[in-house]
Amino acid sequence: MADKQKVKPTTPVPILVASGTAGDYAAEFYLTLIEWLLRDEMSLLGDLEGEISAWLREALAKPVKLERHDIPEHSKNAVQREVVREIFALAADPRKKEEMQIANLLEGIGSEDLNRTLEALQRGDYPAAEKIRSELVDKIFQRFTRQVTKESMSALGSLVARGRASRAGAMCMALYKEHPLSLIEQARGGNREAVLKLIKIDKLFLTDSCTSQVIRKAELQNDRSFLGQLSRAVTYKPKTNWRVGCRFYIYMLRIFQGEMPSLTALWHRVDPDGKHFSSFDAFERFVQRSRKEFDRMQAEPHTDNSGKKT
Repeated sequence: MADKQKVKPTTPVPILVASGTAGDYAAEFYLTLIEWLLRDEMSLLGDLEGEISAWLREALAKPVKLERHDIPEHSKNAVQREVVREIFALAADPRKKEEMQIANLLEGIGSEDLNRTLEALQRGDYPAAEKIRSELVDKIFQRFTRQVTKESMSALGSLVARGRASRAGAMCMALYKEHPLSLIEQARGGNREAVLKLIKIDKLFLTDSCTSQVIRKAELQNDRSFLGQLSRAVTYKPKTNWRVGCRFYIYMLRIFQGEMPSLTALWHRVDPDGKHFSSFDAFERFVQRSRKEFDRMQAEPHTDNSGKKT
């Protein structure tokens, strides 16, 4: 996900867009993981100050710093750890040492735990995957509390907020095929459909400044039609699936523009068993549509809170 000024990560590019066996393993893990992460709204840790629209803009504006670890390319477990570490790095602000210190805690994630998570997700056993995730969070939190400070707690809050906002932004792109900042500015400008879309993506948009004017106006006018739509949006659960995650994967390839395998190799990477695409032609059309969607989203001008085009 990126704003009009594209993300400029330091080399190397993320392992999920790498070529070779490591890239194959990373894609398999990522495609399974992303479907799970997009499935439900992420819970917030404690009370956080601010708004999700501001967190999202901050997430898009911050620099990205990736550091490739020397890992065995043919080790699935090592690749899985690298994927998790790099996903975290995409959310962390490299200019803030406390956030980078929290990133080091991920080194304690066990290969076996990640492998069990992947296996549970692949067989559709989400309760088992959630149980493993909870255990991993507990392990990391125990390590975190041993060195907790006021600054590190603030950094953790920023990471949680930015992570939730990033998930919302990814959903806007993968589900609605719209840039999240474009939807936010449409909502701020009074577009009711944009307001409803954002609230369906994440309920925190219900109390965000970008939607407040539209909601307040509807309440003052006792607009029952829109208030009914709003009520349904609050209880709505977005439907995601493997293909939604795959679409966002193609977007990621456009963002980072790393060395890519051929389209045929990419097809065998993401759908080796032919479960999701009936033929190479079907996959090629999917990729072409996804690329066009992403390029259109990037080409659209977005406006920051001061009215400045970005």
